[in-house]
Amino acid sequence: MHTTLDANQLRAALTAARFPDHCNIRRIEHDRRVIPVSRGRHVRGWHPIRPDHPTVAFESKLECRLLTALVRFAELRSVVSQPVTVSYTVDGTSHRYTPDFLVEFANVPDTLTWLGFTRRTYVEVKPLRRALNVEATLRRQFPVLRQAMQTAVTLITDWDLTLSNWEVCHDA
Repeated sequence: MHTTLDANQLRAALTAARFPDHCNIRRIEHDRRVIPVSRGRHVRGWHPIRPDHPTVAFESKLECRLLTALVRFAELRSVVSQPVTVSYTVDGTSHRYTPDFLVEFANVPDTLTWLGFTRRTYVEVKPLRRALNVEATLRRQFPVLRQAMQTAVTLITDWDLTLSNWEVCHDA
């Protein structure tokens, strides 16, 4: 059984991951990927953020839970779904990576800094079991995205969203 400790260890490893040797960032495209229509048992939809903010697309229940948790923070300024796609090669093999969200805060709530959030953060959302299964891929993707976009990247798992810290609200 996985625990919050596993999630924290994985997040620390991803934060420490270095830009791959023999890597070439080929292209950065904004708003390239569109979430496809829901089929089967996947839950996809649109989440309201605030009256002055457009709704945000999500492609899983876990992503929806993250959005619900984030909107509780008055410091939240914006959330963009599928914000950028980075195309790159490592040792001659082509890859693409699109993070789930770009989250921006006026000021980062103290309760979120330990999860790796900064004022501007790209977020990947995965169940912990799945994240552990694709750890090698995430260790390649995170530093490439950090290098390409010059900002923080963090992983949020189902274990992170069970913590009571998400219930805390702050005034701006």
